Amino acid sequence: MSSQHELDMATKEKARGDLYAAAVSVMYGAKSMNQDEVSKLDERIAAKQAGAASSSGGSSSGGGADRFTAAAALVAAGGEISADDDYDDDDEEKKDGSGRSFTSGAPDSKEPAKTYAAPSDEVTTHNPFDDVFDESNEKGALLEKGGGTVSEEVADLSGKGKCPSVEYGEVNVYENDGMHGLVEAVQVEEDDDEEAFIPAAEEYDPDAKPPSLLYNPRFRIFTCLLLLVVVGVTVGLAVGLTQDMHTTENMVNKTEVPTLMPSAAPTSERDSMGIRPFLQNLYISPQGDDDSNNMSPQEMATDWIINQDAMQLTEDSPNIIQRWALAVLAFATQHENWNVCGERPSQASGLSYKCHTQTLNQVSGEYEDNANYSFWMSPDNECAWYGVTCDTDTNATVKLELIENNLNGTFPAELTHLSDLRVLRLNANLFTGKLPPKISQFPTLNELFLHGNFLTGTIPEKLYDLNKLQQLSLGFNDLTGTISTKLGQLRNLKGLHLNDLLLYGTIPSEIGQLTYLSQLFTHNNAFTGTIPNEITQLTFLRQWTHFETLTTGTLPYDIGNLQDLEILYLNKNRLSGPLPPSFYNLSQLQQFRAWENRNLLQEPFSTGFNGTIASEIGNMKALVSFIAEKNSFEGELPVEFGSLTELEVVYFRFNDITGESPFCDADIPNLARQEYMSIEMDCLEENGVSEVNCQCCNVCCSDITDVCRDQG
Repeated sequence: MSSQHELDMATKEKARGDLYAAAVSVMYGAKSMNQDEVSKLDERIAAKQAGAASSSGGSSSGGGADRFTAAAALVAAGGEISADDDYDDDDEEKKDGSGRSFTSGAPDSKEPAKTYAAPSDEVTTHNPFDDVFDESNEKGALLEKGGGTVSEEVADLSGKGKCPSVEYGEVNVYENDGMHGLVEAVQVEEDDDEEAFIPAAEEYDPDAKPPSLLYNPRFRIFTCLLLLVVVGVTVGLAVGLTQDMHTTENMVNKTEVPTLMPSAAPTSERDSMGIRPFLQNLYISPQGDDDSNNMSPQEMATDWIINQDAMQLTEDSPNIIQRWALAVLAFATQHENWNVCGERPSQASGLSYKCHTQTLNQVSGEYEDNANYSFWMSPDNECAWYGVTCDTDTNATVKLELIENNLNGTFPAELTHLSDLRVLRLNANLFTGKLPPKISQFPTLNELFLHGNFLTGTIPEKLYDLNKLQQLSLGFNDLTGTISTKLGQLRNLKGLHLNDLLLYGTIPSEIGQLTYLSQLFTHNNAFTGTIPNEITQLTFLRQWTHFETLTTGTLPYDIGNLQDLEILYLNKNRLSGPLPPSFYNLSQLQQFRAWENRNLLQEPFSTGFNGTIASEIGNMKALVSFIAEKNSFEGELPVEFGSLTELEVVYFRFNDITGESPFCDADIPNLARQEYMSIEMDCLEENGVSEVNCQCCNVCCSDITDVCRDQG
């Protein structure tokens, strides 16, 4: 039994040594120790223990266990173990070659450190693996020390049995024979069919797959940084391109050069026939933003020609430009909202595209039903559309007349592609914006009627290049600025309507070059200065309305040269002085209105017309009305004034006229006309005295009190 016991003890002692070497290797990342190093370490530890035993009077029980205990405690404390390690038994703490002590607590831990000393007879042997294993509820979870690899499943050390180890075989835990808490490593027999496993090194397998980069932390960090750089560069490029686009757009708007919208990718056979680029070359008006979801009228007309128009025109069709230009007008002015014939009603039946409208009969003066026109944008030829008139030989549009038809939008310059257009009447609509400079490119235009809209800006200088114009009507808009001296280039002009605008400055003397002018409307503006004498060269002038301005001075001395003048309206200006002698040569004058030129309240101040009415007024046989209230005429009216048989309206109230009224004399022929005449003079009695004695006046006033009374 004794020999058997000694044999068992020797076997166990060897197992402890092997486990000691394995533990050291595990704790140092599979660093192997040869047998000489282990033996040398054993000798050093044994010597230390022997010295400690002799000094304490005790003996070591199981040197292998003690050295294992000391080594395990040192490893658990995080120290290094080598054959040169020095153990100081005097203070019962383990130290490395530098003399540092090792404890079970972490270096920075706030927990009290546990000091491991070599066991003696009086001290219960401490199992160092109790500090290596986790003390949590998860049984057998092994803590990793120093980067070593240990088993994932280890049985509870308080029990008996074997703890399986993946890399180092089996571990026996003993509680019997006085070796409580000691652990034995059992060597695993090598399999003849397999190569021996070397725990201290890992064999390189050239055929093994490399570990996935996805689990590499450095690779993940590098990938994230790379993605951030790519995103940053992409955003920077996008912002830069956007700014470049806006800069280019601003340059386009400043120079008013149109930016062609990009051609859509071909979606049909007609889209690939070259029609779109052909029509895009005709664009004149600036296009909208490329980012805008709304197509421009020009692009809408192009798309309509290509994909919707039943006529299926090609770039070689003789009327493609004409039809496209009219379609631009339709889309630019919301043709679906026109009053007449803008769009065929959805409820219309049959295949007829005729629209019914009322047209004015120039002979009878009455409106009559007319069904000779077609709806706009219909498959019918554009020459049949409402308001469009074409030459019967060439089928070119020569007249476009859409008066008071609720056209709402800007004036499209593309209309100038109607190169044969002679008459353009778009008055009394809702046009806004500026007149395009390209308006001068109507080479054959005779009439341009745009009055009664909401146009803004100035009159383009290029407009005065339309030297074939005979009628120019821009009144009742919001146009501002001055009249250019280039006005004289319009030598064929017969009618010039610049009334009810926001014009200022003076009327240029070049107006005298318009020798064919018969109508001149310049009223209701902010003109200043005097009336140019050159206006008296307009010998064909029949109507001149120049009222409600700030014009000062007198009537031109040669005003009588206007032998054909029938209407002369000069009321509410700042004119003054007597009527020039030539005034009475206006034998065709029918209406003369010059009231309220006297203004002493606002600059420029004026006393109004003054002086006396000459007896030569009897030469003005066609005179129907003479309205001159609120001026400074004086003296007695001549008898010849009363002999004008066509005279119906005479207003001289608030002047300085005195004496007898020439209109109430019983000897005046055609006395019956007094029944419908309207005569107003300063005949109101003040203190029994009146300035004028007028028994036939309808209204008598007082220039002193500014009071008028109806005479019934």
